[in-house]
Amino acid sequence: MATYSAGMAYLNLKDYKNAIDYLDAFNSDDILLSALSKGAIGDAFAQIDQQEEAYEYYVKAFESSDNLFSTPKYLYKAAMLGASLGKNSSALSYFKRIKSDYPDSAEAKLVEVQIGRLENQ
Repeated sequence: MATYSAGMAYLNLKDYKNAIDYLDAFNSDDILLSALSKGAIGDAFAQIDQQEEAYEYYVKAFESSDNLFSTPKYLYKAAMLGASLGKNSSALSYFKRIKSDYPDSAEAKLVEVQIGRLENQ
């Protein structure tokens, strides 16, 4: 837990390299913390303009846990970043998954426009 806390502290301090190092070293049986740590690594990579790595960690984050909090959050981040990286097919499937599997999430309210945009490209 100390490793996770240190990684999140570094992320909040905008020390992204240390955040990545600490969060990557974190292991837990807690599926929510595991997903959050992977998503935070994605956020750190995004901040240092390593978009492919950020995308990969967002995917790892939503694949590591199926819950109503972190899964739609990281599906949305992966979809948005994936679309900007030209991964339109994956992005569209992530947006549609949010719409169908997590209709009550905050992210579900944002996907309709993104689905339409990708379907009309």
